[in-house]
Amino acid sequence: MNSVKSLIFVAALATGAYANGALAADSSAPMAQSEGMTHHWQMDPVKRAAMIDHHLQKLHDALNLQPAQESAWQHYAATVKTTFNQPHPVFDPNSTLPERVNQHVRMMESHLANMKRLAAATTIFYRTLTPAQQQTLNEKTRFSEAGSH
Repeated sequence: MNSVKSLIFVAALATGAYANGALAADSSAPMAQSEGMTHHWQMDPVKRAAMIDHHLQKLHDALNLQPAQESAWQHYAATVKTTFNQPHPVFDPNSTLPERVNQHVRMMESHLANMKRLAAATTIFYRTLTPAQQQTLNEKTRFSEAGSH
């Protein structure tokens, strides 16, 4: 049971912290909708995709990548888009507690698999960067206490 709790906690923490910290690092395009702050998966899919593209473009510009780094960037950016442009599952309000818990476990397992893919793509991309670019990436994607779960 502890491993399931750990899996759920780590996936939720990683997904929420990355989305709120890394993708919301630019205050000129906040993630908030008119009714208040929302998670990336609660946004309109078109707005969510546009927000992700905007933040990735700003990050790309800040990194001042060289042509030899572009293929690793493209893989990283595609993985970020795939990871954070997933629709959130709709839960049946009439489902039983075991059904809801199992659906949450499946969702967290999916989130964890996505985060593992993102971790691999991030590591590959990070290794192509110069120390100055690594510092920029670290600063632009730093998690804030307010933005993490």
